[in-house]
Amino acid sequence: MTESVSGTGRKYAGIDRAGTAALYQEGAIQEFSSFPESLNNRFNTALCFTSDSEARFREKVGNQITAIGDELGVDFFLAGRDFKLHSTLLEGLYEGTDVAERQQKFAQVLDGQSVGALLNGLVGKTIEYKYLLVDKGNLLLTALEIPEWVLAAREELAEAYTGQGLKPLLITDMLHISAARITGLPTEDQAQKLRVYGQRMAKLRHQISAEPLVLEIGAASTGSPLNLLRSNF
Repeated sequence: MTESVSGTGRKYAGIDRAGTAALYQEGAIQEFSSFPESLNNRFNTALCFTSDSEARFREKVGNQITAIGDELGVDFFLAGRDFKLHSTLLEGLYEGTDVAERQQKFAQVLDGQSVGALLNGLVGKTIEYKYLLVDKGNLLLTALEIPEWVLAAREELAEAYTGQGLKPLLITDMLHISAARITGLPTEDQAQKLRVYGQRMAKLRHQISAEPLVLEIGAASTGSPLNLLRSNF
C-alpha cells in the first residue's frame, strides 16, 4: 500500500519536464474549452476543502497564477474561481451504455455503509501540497508525501467500485489539485511569452515549496465529476 516519496517525486519531475518542454514547441499547448460528456460515466470521489483552506489557496496560488496570466496574456479556467477547488481521491468507470444502470450502480456505491463511514472520517484531515507543476496546458498543485490514509481510502474505494461493476481508475504515486487550465494563449510574441510563463511558474513553484499549503478537508464530493466541475459553488 505504501508509495515512496522518491517514486512520487520522479513522476512529478517527469510531468513537469514534459510540460515545460511543450512550452517551447509550437502548437503543443492546446487551449481548454470544455469537459467531455463522457465524464458522466465516471463515479468520482473528491476531497473538497474548508473555506479557510480555499482562501489560503486563492491567496498563495490562485491570485499568483492570475497575475502571471494577466502579465503575459494567458487566460485560465481557474480552481476556486471557475470550478470547485478539489483533489480527486479515486474514480470508478462505468463501461456500459445504459444510463439507468449507470445511475443505479452509482447509487449502490453510496448505499454501502463502509463508504459512508469512510467519507465521514475524511473530514478534518489535512494534506500538505508542495509542488506546482507545469503539465502542458494545465497547472497541478501536488502533495509530495501522500498520507497513508489516502492510500487506504483509495484501496477501499477501489473495492467498492469493483463490487458494483465499475472499473477503478487507479492513481499511482500522485495526489494533486488541478489548479488551472489554459483557455487562451498570448496573441502576440507567443513563443517568448510562453518561455517567460515557464520561468514565472518555476519561480512560483519555489515560493510554494518554501511554504507549502496545508489544506483541511471540509467535505467529500461524490458522483459524476461533471456535477462538481459545473457546480455553482
